[in-house]
Amino acid sequence: MLLKHGVMSMRSVPRTTIALTGYIVLILAAGLSPRSHQGGNDANIQNDGTGLTFHGNGLAFTAPLAIAQASDQPADATIVVAINPDPAATRGFQFISAITGDHSDRQWLLGQWHDQLLVMTGDDYDHSERKPRLTTVIDDRADTYLLLAIRLDQSGAALYLNGERVSSQAVGISLPSGSSGPRVVLGNDPDGRHPWSGSIAGFALYEVAMDSTELKKLWRSWSQQQQFSRLPTAGAVVFYDFLHTEDGVILDGSE
Repeated sequence: MLLKHGVMSMRSVPRTTIALTGYIVLILAAGLSPRSHQGGNDANIQNDGTGLTFHGNGLAFTAPLAIAQASDQPADATIVVAINPDPAATRGFQFISAITGDHSDRQWLLGQWHDQLLVMTGDDYDHSERKPRLTTVIDDRADTYLLLAIRLDQSGAALYLNGERVSSQAVGISLPSGSSGPRVVLGNDPDGRHPWSGSIAGFALYEVAMDSTELKKLWRSWSQQQQFSRLPTAGAVVFYDFLHTEDGVILDGSE
């Protein structure tokens, strides 16, 4: 399944064009969910319009995005994503979402480790290098969606959970710089090695750093009916509420 503006496809994305092309050919030849193929993609869009679900062997991604960013300074941005983690999934480090370019050490990612959510740049998954990250603990037993907002600008980064700031860092977290056409990846890392289990009701990337007042307003808009489509599309590079499809393509609602 594909996502326009980017093309969000339920296929694995290696980090080189040659490998990506070969993998897509393999998937097209084998079918998207072949019974005898362990690499079948279990990312599914829900018929009730509540988003994408992942059960530990799925992945979705966009085509390269046109994000205006100088390679020597962080870009202003706000990433908003509504997630419902699977409380039964207790394995190791999992990718919920990533914005990845040419190298894994430059990627931006939102991950989960047991009952912790983590936001970071790079590939220090086990935190052995002690690189900066945003963290918060969630109640992984609650069957409910969480609205996350990650604000990025030249002053640093901050993580908001349901409208409240829960973590911040002055340096070290940004969108991938010096990369040509970064992609948004959902439900896994680009190589398919860190799958996540849960549901995503929407994903948006804005080219503005929203302030606390705007993010509280965003949360109020979401909390009324928990519909991602109620959030604004102005200023969004990509905006997916997973409500609209056309010929196997999930449509991007950004302006």
